[in-house]
Amino acid sequence: MGNLEKWLDKDDIEQQIWAKKYLERKGLHYESIVYSYYDDLLILEKKHRDDPSYVLAINAMKAAWRQKKLRGKRKGKTEFSLIISKEKKKLLGTISKKKGVTLGEALEELINDEHIRQEEHAGELKKRGSIISKGLMPQEGAFNTRYMKKIKSYLCFST
Repeated sequence: MGNLEKWLDKDDIEQQIWAKKYLERKGLHYESIVYSYYDDLLILEKKHRDDPSYVLAINAMKAAWRQKKLRGKRKGKTEFSLIISKEKKKLLGTISKKKGVTLGEALEELINDEHIRQEEHAGELKKRGSIISKGLMPQEGAFNTRYMKKIKSYLCFST
């Protein structure tokens, strides 16, 4: 079994098409004989197996495919570097292990949880502020009339 045969997934047509195009861009063209990307790639390997430039191209192709798959998983994400204390990284590691997720996923969850908590807190403060401002505003009605009479009586005013 050749190097490419071990690596190539017989059922992954996307990988096979990508590999064919990749090798063509590297100058390794071949005629399709079998009408199967998988078999054509194996035939190409048999022809060039001892060619050092082919071996280098195959190794580069495998690395490029790994990167392509990794980047596909990261869609909508960005990479950045930050500095945190060893203690906090250890705590993040503990959290991630307990949740069964990566450090990045644990950090994302913590950020989302904190964001939700802050939004809920801001909503609660807004609600309280609204209630307080309504209670302190002079209004007509039995509530204010009763309290205004008490206030005036304490201030020695007659009603």
